[in-house]
Amino acid sequence: MDKQVDKGLAIRIAAILIITLFIIFGLPTVFKAVLGTETPFMVVISRSMEPTLKVNDIIVVVGVDPDDIEVGDIIVFRNPTGGPVPIVHRVVDIIILPNGERGFITKGDNNNLNDPWTLTDEYIIGRVVFVIPQLGIITRIFTSSPLTRYGIILLIVLAMIYLEYRDYIKRKEEEAEEFQVYDCIEAEVEEEE
Repeated sequence: MDKQVDKGLAIRIAAILIITLFIIFGLPTVFKAVLGTETPFMVVISRSMEPTLKVNDIIVVVGVDPDDIEVGDIIVFRNPTGGPVPIVHRVVDIIILPNGERGFITKGDNNNLNDPWTLTDEYIIGRVVFVIPQLGIITRIFTSSPLTRYGIILLIVLAMIYLEYRDYIKRKEEEAEEFQVYDCIEAEVEEEE
């Protein structure tokens, strides 16, 4: 019986570790494939889209064919000035450029002027389809340093393993009590005979 319970505990702990690894490494790949973009989630880091998007909101981004973008859509695009951080602004106009290409005029909701560039299709990353308010603060903590990120993950995994082990010990104690009660009843029956 003990070997079966020990095997069950080992299986549950292995499942915790496998699920954790999947969440860390597999889930991002799944979201990228399902949402059709390399950046399916982003944290808002500027006030340029307030009050629609606030700093630390998480935005869910879906890959989009530029043909499907309309005026009023909030899009994510590569920074035309070469900056490393993508920009999230609203499309305020769509024009045809002199070379025949389509151009997107964008503007932050909180900005007074349109952006100083006209985007072409190759800059488009995706369209914002959902906002998770203020959850980005957790993401920013996790990405502050690898030590912080992996330390928090390690603490969570160790806590889950501890809780699993505690439940295992509790079940063993309950089983031991049941056997003691059963032994006492069996002894009383033998004495009566």
